[in-house]
Amino acid sequence: MKLNGWQRLWVVLSAVWLAFTLVGFSKEVPGDQSARRNAEAQATSELRAPDQKRALDCILERGPLPNYDEHVACEIKSRDLTPAEQRSLQQRIAELLPEAKSALRGTQVQMLAAFLGLWLVGILLLYGLGWIAAWVVRGFKQKAN
Repeated sequence: MKLNGWQRLWVVLSAVWLAFTLVGFSKEVPGDQSARRNAEAQATSELRAPDQKRALDCILERGPLPNYDEHVACEIKSRDLTPAEQRSLQQRIAELLPEAKSALRGTQVQMLAAFLGLWLVGILLLYGLGWIAAWVVRGFKQKAN
């Protein structure tokens, strides 16, 4: 198959666009630190759930539209964890980490598919626009007799 100059240009631009797409993907893809942060956040929220429930109950007791001062009065201020709570938190993080890492792999694959899908749509649109432009130009050329 022989490519004309415009098709060769399209191939080169597609390769350049792929490089930019992969660089963008590498900057946006979540890593192992993201999985650890997710596990820590879930374990911390589980540990703090009773405090959050007490704060919510306090706010709800004050009526449908409590003002800002009532919100502040009801908030349970964050407290330092006791050593036993810290050990419990670390154990729970260790339990949640494998699950968070497996979920991370799925997220990474989905993001890669989305980035490659955007790349594919971009190059197909570029090729289509080039084909349409060539068709229009051919329509204005005079036929040689």
